[in-house]
Amino acid sequence: MMKGNKWAHIIFWLSYWLIFSFINSRYDGDFQKFLLVEAMTLPFKAGAVYLSLFVMQQTKRPGLVLLFLFLIIAGSGLVYRLFKYYWLVPKYFPESTIDLWGFRALYDILDILMAVGVFISIWMYQLNQKQLRETESLKSEKLIAELTALKNQIHPHFLFNTINNIYGLARQSSANTAPAMLKLSQLLRFVLYESQKPTITLETELNIIDDYIELEKLRFDEDRLTLQMHKAVENPSFGIAPLLLFPLVENAFKHGASESIFDGKIEIHVFQSGNRLDFKVKNSSSENIVRDTQKGIGLSNLKRQLELIYGEKADLLIERSDTYFCATIKLTL
Repeated sequence: MMKGNKWAHIIFWLSYWLIFSFINSRYDGDFQKFLLVEAMTLPFKAGAVYLSLFVMQQTKRPGLVLLFLFLIIAGSGLVYRLFKYYWLVPKYFPESTIDLWGFRALYDILDILMAVGVFISIWMYQLNQKQLRETESLKSEKLIAELTALKNQIHPHFLFNTINNIYGLARQSSANTAPAMLKLSQLLRFVLYESQKPTITLETELNIIDDYIELEKLRFDEDRLTLQMHKAVENPSFGIAPLLLFPLVENAFKHGASESIFDGKIEIHVFQSGNRLDFKVKNSSSENIVRDTQKGIGLSNLKRQLELIYGEKADLLIERSDTYFCATIKLTL
């Protein structure tokens, strides 16, 4: 019934014509006569309907809309009454009597009101459904755009840190520069291709984390960084959003080991069983670093991604003290 859908209008009026022809034909059983009668009265009802629709679309004030609808329905009903009194009844129902004015004139107004009410009810229902679909579509597009923007913030963030690391190795003419470049190329390949997928396997995410850890360890003396990783994975094919776990590890290196003046410690715990995944990263840190960690874009973006992708099925828990910082992702699908 929406604007521009002429077939919906045609089907509505054909249905209206046939239904009321059948109902009114019970008066004397002459269905063919009432098909003709209803066809002649249909323009009065259609005129009132489209005038009412025009008013509702063009008038923004509810009070004026109600006033105009009353005038349209009452006026159309009176014109309809005149048509019946002077031509329709004398020609097709000569045995009947009809008064120009009186209580029965209200029936003609009610006929107009019924046509307007049925049409407008269907039109408003379809308009509401269209608005709901558009709203859902806009929400979906907004979430996709926001999620893409968040991922695009994480990628340069990660690349900036990694390129700085390799630059430091190159300045020292370190033999580790070439292996670092190889690891970086593998990470870039992941960012360009795998991270664009809706989901990847847990095994793939953990492999890219292993590559990142190996790349970061190139910058540290063996006695300056202690890293422990504990994995208890029941299903390596467990599906997750790409780069979901990676920011916690990146954060541990950036705000923990890299900025600590003492020996750095990082503990990573991965637990996956059934539909549950817990990923915990704990790193040693000073009080100032713990406080500064909360200001970075990494964890705030990660929290927003979890909300957009998983809603209440995921949570990001933060623990901190003067000596450590711990972040945990809990996911239940």
